[in-house]
Amino acid sequence: MKIFFLTLALLMAAQGTFANDAAPSAPNYYQQILNLFEQGSLPSSEELSGVWTGRCYLKQMPSTPFGMGLFARNVVHSPTENNGPLFPPPSPTTTFNFSLANKGGINAAGDLYDNPSAQDKEDMLTYLRGETFVNAVVTTENSSLVSFPVGGDLKYVLRKSGNYFVTEVIEIKDNNKTFKVGDIFANCYFFRKILE
Repeated sequence: MKIFFLTLALLMAAQGTFANDAAPSAPNYYQQILNLFEQGSLPSSEELSGVWTGRCYLKQMPSTPFGMGLFARNVVHSPTENNGPLFPPPSPTTTFNFSLANKGGINAAGDLYDNPSAQDKEDMLTYLRGETFVNAVVTTENSSLVSFPVGGDLKYVLRKSGNYFVTEVIEIKDNNKTFKVGDIFANCYFFRKILE
């Protein structure tokens, strides 16, 4: 009887060990992108310009991707005021803007923009001409480009790391119970230009 219980205990212990060995934890891509970001540097506008396909990972779902587009280009701001010949309008100014956008939010398929259709490309060009993109405020801080979309609750902090553009998506407003100001909502990386 003692041998039976000892055998049963050893079998249960071995089974527990094998069960743990058979179920490795999911990879934490969120953290891996954060590591790349920390090693990254300020990208040039020339190398960044265009639309790029990529993946984002939420802090709470670090191995589940959702597709995202990185949009970047120079924007010419032409003054619209007309004060007559005595007060001519100032010369147009050019700024470099970037933003992140997708269709579907965090539920978007990971490969959303990997092979964009003609309609997807037209939608991208429309976005690049739209107010949300054109009026975003972009600054440079701590070896990063930082974009503040108009009326948004998030800011995008971007660096280049190796062949990738990597971003932290950071909360800038306390508007929900999960994230507070300064929390990193998601980490993203972008790997291929899909539109000039």
